[in-house]
Amino acid sequence: LKELKARGLVQRVLIVTPANLTFQWQRELKDKFRENFEIIRSDVLRANYGQNPWQERDQVVTSVSWVSRVEDARESLFRSRWDLVIVDEAHKMAAYAGDKKTLAYQLGEKLSNRRLLNTPVEQCLNYVRHARRNLFGNEAVQPWWGLVTDMNEFRLYWRKKMPAQYQRFVLKAGSADSQASLLGEGDAASFQRFLFWRMFQHDMLLSKGGASPLEKLLTDQGVQERAIENHFYREYKEYREKVFNSLVEANPEFSGTRGKLVRLTQRFLDRCIFVLFCEDMGAALNFPHNILRDVLTGVSADPDYDPEDDAAWTRVKKLFAAMLCARQVVDGDVRHLREAHRVGARGGTAGWPSRARSVRATSDAPRRRRGVRAAVRGFGCAAMINRSG
Repeated sequence: LKELKARGLVQRVLIVTPANLTFQWQRELKDKFRENFEIIRSDVLRANYGQNPWQERDQVVTSVSWVSRVEDARESLFRSRWDLVIVDEAHKMAAYAGDKKTLAYQLGEKLSNRRLLNTPVEQCLNYVRHARRNLFGNEAVQPWWGLVTDMNEFRLYWRKKMPAQYQRFVLKAGSADSQASLLGEGDAASFQRFLFWRMFQHDMLLSKGGASPLEKLLTDQGVQERAIENHFYREYKEYREKVFNSLVEANPEFSGTRGKLVRLTQRFLDRCIFVLFCEDMGAALNFPHNILRDVLTGVSADPDYDPEDDAAWTRVKKLFAAMLCARQVVDGDVRHLREAHRVGARGGTAGWPSRARSVRATSDAPRRRRGVRAAVRGFGCAAMINRSG
């Protein structure tokens, strides 16, 4: 949900739950994710007589049994539009026998048949699809690009990758936006202006025949990314073997099987990489930068540090524990691990992993533009493993 909202794909969200879980959903969304949802039930419907309370609220939780039974609630719900509908215990809507459909089944059928995604991005995708409907694929000029903007944010979509990936520009960045704005100061903003100007030239986007220069650039970039990704996984495999052998050497008394030690090694590396990923998400997760490095250097700088004891490992375990329950770590509050996963599970921030991005990654931009976030999409893989080491 956080990821969809950050990308501008979702604004209006409806959550349909069993009656005994509505308040639990509302409470946990507020406590754990700072998302405010309002519960709609009979008292809200009566207080808004003559109006449609569903349409006037952007984030709503309701009971599947109540809205299925109460006709006024059901009909007014069907007159509203939603960007995202989440159904808890959706299997309870599947009760269907012969020609008799339960009320819950009818509700789920209605919601699933309605056109729920009607965002500008979805509209753009449909326009591009429609424009290509009667084409054979060998035409000299074809519709490949889609542009979505609210006059502050500009997103350029490539047909082959939309809506998952896009190139994004902003005139004025928000407080939680780590991207340099087109009207900003400094090298990063200057580079954004140059990229914006060059990318929207007609000789970059259009072609009199065959693929356009930008399309060729993106296709070539995909080949390079796969090579970088393969190289990264080879390095990662070698590093994992190194860590495993070090654990075997340092723990001759380990009573478990070799397979268990391999799993523990993998779990340790996964957690370290996830910490680095959270660092690179920066402001989006309110996560301190370079926290893993600072924890380890802090231990090694202690005058009483003994490389033979487990002080470093104890501190790293405390860091993992703090991530799991959102305790304060060093100088910042770490959000819950599950929230970090939800924000980043689909690739963090969207964008094309283009050559332009690789140029920025090697510039003097902040370090978090380099490491793991780029590695997740194929760039900076060697940098990530070096930081892990």
